[in-house]
Parts: sequence; C-alpha cells; structure tokens
Amino acid sequence: MIVKNEEEVLGRCLDSVAGFPDEILVTDTGSTDGTKAAARERGARVFDFPWRDDFAAARNFSFSQGILYFYAKKRGAPTYMEY
Repeated sequence: MIVKNEEEVLGRCLDSVAGFPDEILVTDTGSTDGTKAAARERGARVFDFPWRDDFAAARNFSFSQGILYFYAKKRGAPTYMEY
C-alpha cells in the first residue's frame, strides 16, 4: 500500500483484509499523523519513501517490496473493494 496521512481510514482498511495476505507492506510517503503507527499496530511492515511529486516512483518502490497494492480508502475482500 502507498499511504500518506491515512490514519483515520487505514485501520479499517487493514482490518478488512486480515488473514488474506501473508504479509502487509506499507509505503509511507511522509505522513505527519499516526498512519505508520496504525499500520504497525496491525502487523504491517512500514517503509518510508520521501514524496517526489511522482506517484509512479512511489508505486515502483512499493512493487520492489511486494506485489499486491490497493488504496487505503478502500476496504473489503480483494475481489470486491468499496469506498
């Protein structure tokens, strides 16, 4: 996942896929809230990636760490994501 300041929605998102992935990897692009703590509380590995105003760079870094990604504002089973 690629996130920045998603503390309010990240917990719900990660809880909705609990037990599905073997591991959750979160790339944080500069959060100033509790996003990273919320991810770690749910067992995610968190990587810092400084925002360069280039989503593709953050996405490519994330892909180098793992394969599946989705948006923090979405929740539900990976076959059915909803806002």
